[in-house]
Amino acid sequence: MKRKILAAVLLLAIPLGLWIFFIRQDDRPEKLPRRYGIEALRDGDGTAYVFPRSINSQGQVVGLRSISSPGSGFYWNRETGFRSWENFEAFAINDHGQIDGRDPKRTEGVRMMVGATETIEIARQVRFAPSENNNLGESISEHFLLRSQIWDATGNLIDINAGREPKIKLGSINDHGIAVGTLASPEQTMILRDQGGSIREIKLSGVTSVRPTQINNRGQVAGGCIYRRKGNAFIWSQKDGITFYGEPHRPDTSGYHAWGLNDSGQVVGERGIQYKLNGIHQVLLKSGRAISSGLNRWLYSNWPTFPSSAFLWENDVLYDLNWFLPEDSEWERLEAATDINNRGEIVGVGVIEGEKVGFLMTPDEGDETNY
Repeated sequence: MKRKILAAVLLLAIPLGLWIFFIRQDDRPEKLPRRYGIEALRDGDGTAYVFPRSINSQGQVVGLRSISSPGSGFYWNRETGFRSWENFEAFAINDHGQIDGRDPKRTEGVRMMVGATETIEIARQVRFAPSENNNLGESISEHFLLRSQIWDATGNLIDINAGREPKIKLGSINDHGIAVGTLASPEQTMILRDQGGSIREIKLSGVTSVRPTQINNRGQVAGGCIYRRKGNAFIWSQKDGITFYGEPHRPDTSGYHAWGLNDSGQVVGERGIQYKLNGIHQVLLKSGRAISSGLNRWLYSNWPTFPSSAFLWENDVLYDLNWFLPEDSEWERLEAATDINNRGEIVGVGVIEGEKVGFLMTPDEGDETNY
């Protein structure tokens, strides 16, 4: 009996120990590369704009007003403030002020242009759900049963999967019209498509299930893949090949997700923590089941879960964006970084007083002292 009690105490103490080891322990370097100013994306009456999706090189931001109630989008810049819409989800904005999004009720792609005092609708495309656009005025869609399409600046719709097998799922397109995606084959290798329509398969040794999410104007690609049976985040270029960053993780758990990549090679995204604990959880469940069914149920119900955190990867160093918050910050946590522009400005989602709020981080490059 005493042995069972001792074993139960040890099992109950392990989740606390894991929290201390995995969550409280971080790899923050002694010096960070710069300071950031951070502001909450809220309008004058305090309404939070929760999910910024895209920021262009002028600092204009578009996104969704709410994650729980999709269907409403917003546009913001520092000079004019917010504009918002019902039945329009804004997903991307280029440097010319072209916004690409969709009307969820009609399942149509919608293209708008930012004016001085209003935002004007200029085109629609049936059964098109844009995920990204570029400065050539093109946008891509990766939805609708792998009908990967490019909607060009003249209004033409190019179905890149017409008459071809295996299909291609597009992930991103840069300002040279080069798109990156995944070949829907058993290996799920990466492909590059140039503006003329030529498709080149990129085979990476030992790498499968490639999920490229971003390509910049230097041809660098960021995304995720399976390498040596582990999920990995990567950045790739023709010149330097593939570089992995972050910690390998089980493919069926949350790891590192790259959502933004600028022309300086800075990657932003979100890092899941739960994958570190899942394997240990299974061992403890088996041990708890051997001791008592009640303890097993408690372990199952009370196993700790932890939020994700926003990250920045640059110059071969991975930074948690929460490290850049001042000590007296109102932000409880920055959970995900969704985009970064060529000025190094970062947008994403964080938490203030338990409420999810969009954020904008602006680098202070004038302060050359590391802190």
